[in-house]
Amino acid sequence: MNELKIVTEFGEIYGMSQLTKQQIANMSNDQLEEFAYISKYIEPTFKAAKDELKRRFETGQKFNHAQYTESMRATIPDNEKNKQAFFKKYGLDAFAIKTPKQLKTKFGEDIESDLDKVTVYKPTHILNLK
Repeated sequence: MNELKIVTEFGEIYGMSQLTKQQIANMSNDQLEEFAYISKYIEPTFKAAKDELKRRFETGQKFNHAQYTESMRATIPDNEKNKQAFFKKYGLDAFAIKTPKQLKTKFGEDIESDLDKVTVYKPTHILNLK
């Protein structure tokens, strides 16, 4: 597969595999601004391609280098009952109901039994590109 390359107005050529976090961190302000400007136009196109790929997976089409897997997403219903219960027991930091993982990180294993009572698992699909 050919690699997508970006050519800036200064004639600099960047291959997508070269654009690591480290290389981006080392860009000059002008280069970074140019790259961010370019990404403004590229991101919607990439999103549209992924959305179309997902749509085709959902119609049963197969691909060699992509997979569409099902996963479970844990959420806490954002309702007054849950907000009040978590606020009363864990304080203001838990008032804005976050994800179960964020709450476990913040409050440790002690919150696990409370999370088990309210956590809802919803199936979700993940697009994996090889």
